[in-house]
Amino acid sequence: MTGISSYVGSYWNSGIPCPTQQDLYGIVGDNSIMIAVGAHGTIVKFVNIWTTTFPTITGVQNMSTINLNGVSQTVMGTYYAVGDQGLILKSTDGGDNWSPIACPTHENLRGIDINENTIYVVGDNNTIMKASY
Repeated sequence: MTGISSYVGSYWNSGIPCPTQQDLYGIVGDNSIMIAVGAHGTIVKFVNIWTTTFPTITGVQNMSTINLNGVSQTVMGTYYAVGDQGLILKSTDGGDNWSPIACPTHENLRGIDINENTIYVVGDNNTIMKASY
């Protein structure tokens, strides 16, 4: 199934088409904003995706040629995305603009989780990183 779907009771609805042909590998969101990341640095932002019949797709960005594999957000609304070759991106404006931040490894980063004031990142070759924000 391609596109954005939601589970309704006992079935998946057909949803709306996704605005990119790139594979997507990570997602984070709530009832107002959803950010999906994927192949070739793709970042897709949706607004009001679950609360209206026609969500706003604010854009598809291709931040690099490097895959983005995971995305998470802080309780204050800052987003972090992780990807191949140690790429970490940060957005402080709701996912509209992204900037790279320093990373101590060049391993492919596969996942990110944020709890309270701590960011956890995992990647290839047993890479585990922890940082405070």
